[in-house]
Amino acid sequence: MEIPPQFNDRDTSDFTIVADGVELLTHRRVLMRASPFLHSFLTRDETCTKINANNAHHEAMALVLSSLYKNPLPGEEFGAFSHNAQVVVSVWEIAMHFQIDDMAQVATSRLLLLADSSSVLRALKASLKHPEAPLAKPLQ
Repeated sequence: MEIPPQFNDRDTSDFTIVADGVELLTHRRVLMRASPFLHSFLTRDETCTKINANNAHHEAMALVLSSLYKNPLPGEEFGAFSHNAQVVVSVWEIAMHFQIDDMAQVATSRLLLLADSSSVLRALKASLKHPEAPLAKPLQ
């Protein structure tokens, strides 16, 4: 019986993603299975063993990558960062970029919980005040 790969395992990892200068160890096959974007990218360049994602928070990248190895219980996807809007937004950005739809949906749901009512009302009022603004259309 094959032991499933583990996230951040120095002994078995064959791929590295660097975020905020922190190296996160992963497996090409896990990335390719979960992400259509990475599947396409890594299929075109079979020698690639590392990508730099230094514009992403390493905590957010670690959350996204670790979720590919295990299925966290609903509500536990963000752990200690569940109330950190900056990390949740970064998770959403990473998931959208890598085309990991289920994680993007989880992050969207979490962001909606983090939005306070005054921010939502401000956005709605702005969309009504400026109905032709491109960013207002989705709110109408």
